[in-house]
Amino acid sequence: MTKRAVISVTINDEPVEITLRPANIGDASYHAELLNAGDAIVLDGSHDTFGRKNVGTYLYPHCVACVESPISVREMTLADFMQLDEQELDGWAAKTQELNNHWWASQAKQVMASMAQVVEMSEQAQKKTGTPLSGSPQSTTTNKRRTKASHRSKNSAST
Repeated sequence: MTKRAVISVTINDEPVEITLRPANIGDASYHAELLNAGDAIVLDGSHDTFGRKNVGTYLYPHCVACVESPISVREMTLADFMQLDEQELDGWAAKTQELNNHWWASQAKQVMASMAQVVEMSEQAQKKTGTPLSGSPQSTTTNKRRTKASHRSKNSAST
């Protein structure tokens, strides 16, 4: 018998039981289709766009492509998926990873590349305007300056 997992997630303020399964060929095809849609999200340097791309190319395809039932959850849009409770999604993702670990390992490098691209775009925008984009990750240089300043103030306070 094929291993399955049942989780409960709140959708539109209603608890919904979701049955997850190890991927079959049809699930793998749907997973690839969702990944391609996530890849098509164009990064513009904003934190919101990075979040949609990250979730759309990593978490969302992995979670919904192995839903056995209800079918309405399998057909959930990325926008609806992003409205779900983070802690419930963490549990869903953990069960999905148990059932389809091969999907997770193959995506880690892609997510890291997307993160680097957003940071680079944010730093370029900051150089042009002198201020970081609203909601974008802070630049590495800014974080290093803050860390050094923090260490200086701690050292001076302890002497």
